[in-house]
Amino acid sequence: MNGPNDIRIRETSSDDIESLRSLLQEWCDGSEMGQISQEEVNSEIVGIETSTKGESDWLYVVAEDETGRLLGIMGMCKSNATIDAVLPSHEEKSAAELFSAFVSQSERGRGIGRLLVQHLESKAELDGYDEIVVASGPRFRETGWPFWQSFYGDPAKVIECTSIWRKSLAK
Repeated sequence: MNGPNDIRIRETSSDDIESLRSLLQEWCDGSEMGQISQEEVNSEIVGIETSTKGESDWLYVVAEDETGRLLGIMGMCKSNATIDAVLPSHEEKSAAELFSAFVSQSERGRGIGRLLVQHLESKAELDGYDEIVVASGPRFRETGWPFWQSFYGDPAKVIECTSIWRKSLAK
């Protein structure tokens, strides 16, 4: 999938790990709203490596420019039991959860996050999911929440300062 200025969305590969570590490091501080810790960076890298080896059902996609420079990453998996319990449906629905959404700070505002979401929503539809869910904690109030709200409107639920959005997928 290509987007603005020839931005391409593709699945992650093992060759991406060091570039992704650098991208995640941009968000590593821990002292400000929306920052993540070094421990979280390391945990994300382990999750990405596990996924690229085919050892998990998590899917990560990256956005890259025409030179191959990685600009953003986002993951998708089957919704977890906690979210399913919080957002019960009247029907049996299968939900995909979007997670680990990070765009290089110098590239924010260019539509990269939007391309990542659109790609994963399309993939979720192809995989037979009925809806998308997203959970975002309070430290992402300034960065993540406005982004998710632009896609999904007001949260479907707020629990212990965590906002949860949901969107039905067209079938």
